[in-house]
Amino acid sequence: MRSRSLSEPRRKPARDEGPVIEQVRMVSTGTEATMTAVRLARGVTGRSLVVKFAGHYHGHSDGLLADAGSGLATLALPASAGVPAEIAAQTLVLPYNDRTAVETAFASYGPRIAAVIVEAAAANMGVIAPEPGFNAFLAATAHRNGALLIVDEVLTGFRVSPAGWLGLEPAAADIVTFGKVIGGGMPLAGLGGRREVMEQLAPTGPVYQAGTLSGNPVAVAAGLATLQAADAAVYARVDEVSAAIAAATSDALSAAGVEHVVSRAGSLFSIQFLPSRAHDYAGVQRQEAFRYGPFFHAMLEAGVSLPPSAYEAWFVSAAHDDAAVSRVLEALPAAARAAAAAAPSA
Repeated sequence: MRSRSLSEPRRKPARDEGPVIEQVRMVSTGTEATMTAVRLARGVTGRSLVVKFAGHYHGHSDGLLADAGSGLATLALPASAGVPAEIAAQTLVLPYNDRTAVETAFASYGPRIAAVIVEAAAANMGVIAPEPGFNAFLAATAHRNGALLIVDEVLTGFRVSPAGWLGLEPAAADIVTFGKVIGGGMPLAGLGGRREVMEQLAPTGPVYQAGTLSGNPVAVAAGLATLQAADAAVYARVDEVSAAIAAATSDALSAAGVEHVVSRAGSLFSIQFLPSRAHDYAGVQRQEAFRYGPFFHAMLEAGVSLPPSAYEAWFVSAAHDDAAVSRVLEALPAAARAAAAAAPSA
């Protein structure tokens, strides 16, 4: 029986099949993890193009800044200065949760697409969960066309469940990236996948990756201790606190007459000043984001530091005890009134 080339299409995965992580490469930051994942996918497939989704942020490497979320969304910048057009042209940007757009991209560029990269659940344009089955659809479509699926769990990994978002909604990702949470507050990130893919990284394969502080033993020890401490009670507490703060925020805004939705993905949530739920970046950008600044500053004056942008996710942790939660809840009514009184800038 002949061996299958890594660039050949894989079998169509079962819908409920999750990622297979047989090897992990440690790095220092989420940007390094996603940059390495893309380089690895290109090395494995011998192709150049990468599909990403508008509003998704995968770090600040050149090819992934096109139509990114996070700080770029807040600053309303389409991309960064210093990124050559030739590099940006290697990225195809599609609307999130749009299956037709994905199918059209593969119909047009399929033999040139190395990978699809997607946030497991979008959290850098506000929180937008994938439509049910969307990540599994991406896996099936990529594999049918000989491409790989990279799922970015830098924000959701080990946060929304012990197995991240893919533990809640499995999809057959080829490479999964992690960051932030796995370091326990120390600089640590990583990527993992099937052995046959990960072995293409140097020194066992031709795809180069290195970093002086990659896998720093102090950061790894801190991260391991944190993950070991995150038992079922911790996840239950985080879910409880997240639900309480999200509900109280919504109640306060409703009482002040502010049109809004609460968008959630596991314990991650965000407030969007919209009449109805958005499903992609274009929808999120229609919100009355001018209301967030007064809301944020009113909360800050009360001693509560929120995400500094309407396009960022709200995170809670086990460190948010009853006293901390009470302080947040007490600050919300005045902040909601500040949001209600806000007006768009001229």
